[in-house]
Amino acid sequence: KETGFDKTPAAGGTYIYRGKEGGNFYWQAWLPDEVNAKGGKGVRIRKSLKTKDLRTALNRAEDEWIDVRAQLKAGIRIEVKTLGEVVDAFYEANISRVRSDEIRDAARIEQMCGWMRKHFSVLYGLNKPISSMDQAEWDRYAPYRSQQVSIVTVKGELVAIRGLIAKHGMRFGAPLVPLFETKLPKHLRSRRPDTFNDDEWIQIVKALDAYVIPEDTKTNRFTRDWAPNHPGRKKPTFIDQDLEEANRKMTRWFALILNATGCRPHEIVGPQGLTWENAVALDQKIKFDIGYGVENLGATRLTIKEKTKTGSRVLAAPISSLLNEIRSWSRFTAPGDFVFAVQTGVNRGKPWSQGAFRPHFKHIVQDIVGITRLEKPVPYLMRHRFITERLRRGASPFLVAKTVGNSQAVIEATYFHASLVSPDVVDEIYVDKKADDSGTVMDWFNETQKSG
Repeated sequence: KETGFDKTPAAGGTYIYRGKEGGNFYWQAWLPDEVNAKGGKGVRIRKSLKTKDLRTALNRAEDEWIDVRAQLKAGIRIEVKTLGEVVDAFYEANISRVRSDEIRDAARIEQMCGWMRKHFSVLYGLNKPISSMDQAEWDRYAPYRSQQVSIVTVKGELVAIRGLIAKHGMRFGAPLVPLFETKLPKHLRSRRPDTFNDDEWIQIVKALDAYVIPEDTKTNRFTRDWAPNHPGRKKPTFIDQDLEEANRKMTRWFALILNATGCRPHEIVGPQGLTWENAVALDQKIKFDIGYGVENLGATRLTIKEKTKTGSRVLAAPISSLLNEIRSWSRFTAPGDFVFAVQTGVNRGKPWSQGAFRPHFKHIVQDIVGITRLEKPVPYLMRHRFITERLRRGASPFLVAKTVGNSQAVIEATYFHASLVSPDVVDEIYVDKKADDSGTVMDWFNETQKSG
């Protein structure tokens, strides 16, 4: 059967071809003596050569054929029959690299192979022949997992699966490397992860306030029975008190500022983060509930740097009191210093990172407050909360988009559906319900416009 375009003979009786006219070349070989997935004779190997140039493709096809012959002479199986065997082979290969000190992260390999086995077993069955995995089969994964975890997690898993099958399938002898597409379906790409509701956020704010107070009141020292970035590790034998205090305080300030501004996390902390010269106090107040009830809070003019995703923007945010707390505590308050700066050690003065925030915030959300429905309490959840709450309270999608540095189309597609039933939005849509006997709806509308 003829396959593709520009079919050309290659080394060892194999051939190359293009999947589509003008596209990259693929290499295909037929091994008549190998046992296939159905128990019969004959295994077909197919692999992308990742080039559109004919000469380069022929050279790479020759290299592939030499590798296959070497594997056959060494007694290595060219075919792995099932999904489970592919995952097992991937695990063994990487664990051997850990033993030889090529790589160190054995826990990550265990975790990756664990969730692959778990979800492949539920969705496909580990005994399913890999040669039967077509596009329709792989398309089932994203909708299945999106019901359990955030879209960000689903995307990461799809990338890992593609790497497993496309990059390691041939190496471990799979008869076919499926050309599956790992992009999320359009209806899933438009969804955003869940965020905290009002009651949960109030509990989180209370926990953040308590978290900056040392647990041992007699010695005024911080203690904990968990280790950052190492789930399950026993209580640390030593805690640097200065570092611990700094990380806890900055965790609190970072979470509250994200919730009050809707900024992307990297716009506040990190190399592109906020500096003191870009945070100027304004002579005005903003009514806002930062977590203690609605208050008149001092406004700050924030200038978001041009290197961020959507370029520079200027916004007013009710965070003057939080910034004053940081300024009175931090050792770095010059105009060019980072608002969130490392306070001690060799990196003192350099930008604090999200990596220091995540384990502390996860501990607060999951262990202290007890919110377990969110798999990963990441900094972006506060941005999602800000956008959702502003829309729910009747703010214009255009102004919200400008404030958070996004397009109105994206805001409406990914967030606005959640706010259409809120009382403030309903009031704005059905303005006639506010008319009284003294005038028409238009009279009321014009009057409210004059008064702002």
